[in-house]
Amino acid sequence: MKFDISDIRYTPEIIACNAMRFSIPLYQRLFTWGETQVNKLLYDLYEHYNYNGPLKETPYYLGQMTIIHKDGCFSLIDGQQRFTVMTLLAIVLKKYAPCWECFFYVNGDVRLSFVGRNEDERYLLHRMKNNENDTGYCNTKMEQALSCIQKFMDRIEEKSEQEAFAAHIFSHMSFFFSKLPSSYLRNPSSLNKYFEALNSNGKGLESHEVLKVDLMRGCEDQEYLTRIWNLVSQMEHPLICNNREDEGVEKCRERYIQAIQYCLSEDFASALELCVPDKTDYSKDTSRQIIAEIEAKPLSPQTFRDSTESSVLAFPDFLLLVLDLTNGSDVRDISDFDFYKRDKLLSRFQDYNPCDIKLFYNNLLMYRLMLDFYVDRVEYVQGAGHHYLLFKDEEESHACLRQYEAMLHVSTNSFYEWLKPLLQYIKETRTRISSSQLLSKLKEIDNCNHPFIGDISAFSYGVVDRYWFWRLDYYLWERRSVVFKDFNEANTEAIRNYEFRASRSIEHLHPQDESQNKKWNKDEYDLNGFGNLAMISQSFNSTQSNDSVRVKFARIENQAMTNDLQSLKLYHMYLSANRSSEGWDEEKAEKSGKLMFGILKDSYDIP
Repeated sequence: MKFDISDIRYTPEIIACNAMRFSIPLYQRLFTWGETQVNKLLYDLYEHYNYNGPLKETPYYLGQMTIIHKDGCFSLIDGQQRFTVMTLLAIVLKKYAPCWECFFYVNGDVRLSFVGRNEDERYLLHRMKNNENDTGYCNTKMEQALSCIQKFMDRIEEKSEQEAFAAHIFSHMSFFFSKLPSSYLRNPSSLNKYFEALNSNGKGLESHEVLKVDLMRGCEDQEYLTRIWNLVSQMEHPLICNNREDEGVEKCRERYIQAIQYCLSEDFASALELCVPDKTDYSKDTSRQIIAEIEAKPLSPQTFRDSTESSVLAFPDFLLLVLDLTNGSDVRDISDFDFYKRDKLLSRFQDYNPCDIKLFYNNLLMYRLMLDFYVDRVEYVQGAGHHYLLFKDEEESHACLRQYEAMLHVSTNSFYEWLKPLLQYIKETRTRISSSQLLSKLKEIDNCNHPFIGDISAFSYGVVDRYWFWRLDYYLWERRSVVFKDFNEANTEAIRNYEFRASRSIEHLHPQDESQNKKWNKDEYDLNGFGNLAMISQSFNSTQSNDSVRVKFARIENQAMTNDLQSLKLYHMYLSANRSSEGWDEEKAEKSGKLMFGILKDSYDIP
């Protein structure tokens, strides 16, 4: 049977009706679901059954699974835990609904195989055939899950309800497949990149799509609102492109300025017309049509695509930010952390007034235009990230604004702490804003969020927050003409081109393990002092380990030569030691610590 796996919403019933075979690759972890996870799934399914029983078309979404098709079999790259649970459900529920028998077999053979795990495969086969295990091998986690499922079914008193519930799961438990190219199996680095993207940014889009439907119910102007949503949700693409025919980046900037002014004048329709043309016909795109669209197509992971750009925010974060801005809350306190949890996305909109839906959508458009124009984005060239800022004026502070935003981008997990007041400021100002104004406001916001710590001991290893190293690197960059002026050998181009990057860890220059170095006098200087510390990439840190200062200095020199400095603080330490490992001693460390502490203090203009 020939079909496109990307065309439909899948259920155990649809799987059973097709000769689809699946395998769990050797590198995948073992089945890890415990009783809590299995019971939660069962209770959610039972609640869905009780609430939606009469609405036979209502699906229960289990999420998205990622597969690669090769040699007639689909390798489960992501979702093997959930697919294994479905197989365990089949073992128990077949006694209540015989239709589950078909889920486990394909032409007399098992549907789910385990590469290199023959014992698990035989275990499931025997459990399915005989409802018992006589292989002499027991997968403890699977056995516990089977016990949970059986106990849950036993608590349902009526046999007819047991049968109806088992059949309901078979036809309503729904999921989507996202298909990766088969070349990924031959390219481990591509798979690694995919897994890193999933782990760092999340993989499910179901909540966004559900929210899209819920917000749209009963609204007027659904065509207009749908167009805004579909444009704004593509966070990897600016709303207004700068590569149109006969239009350069200056024209693009003019269009952004005009679109934002339209929004501030509440002419959102005109602002929308300046955005990327969207040729989709929305004339029939009602909430019912959106539901059908969700069921018709798998949801591609927003976090993994071939785009060469990324926004400072993912779409769910942006939705929460705009909701917060729309609600008009000016007070930021510890409760904001809970408000911005992604798993709270749907609940945050539950009490939202339907009369305000159009206001929220218009704000989505306005704040997205402001985000694109006034906030840094990251462009990837051959895997290396480069921060750029579309907004530009003739002021020298433009480069400082870009760097300060990049610093906040990588150093602040709580993005709302600076983005929320910044966007509020831009909206309230209403007129053209200069780089110096924005930079001054950002520094004011950041100083409020991170009050200065007036004790240098608070900057020692194990105590200091990584934020202070990013902030210090910014001010070393901003004041580079003064800070590095006494070093004739300094690579000024490498300093000027310094890029802020995430995933940093704190490293000792003179290592804690002094076996390859001259031992320091602990009475004169603590190895954990601020002067002996710098922040570098985690991968570089693991490479450094307890290497000698001589080896570390050789790496720093190479970074300077290739314009790829890991840390301006570390580069300053290297230069202050006259680029010699013997020159980095207790005296230099103490002097460096006091100098860097002073630079941080001065950044607050503290007398």
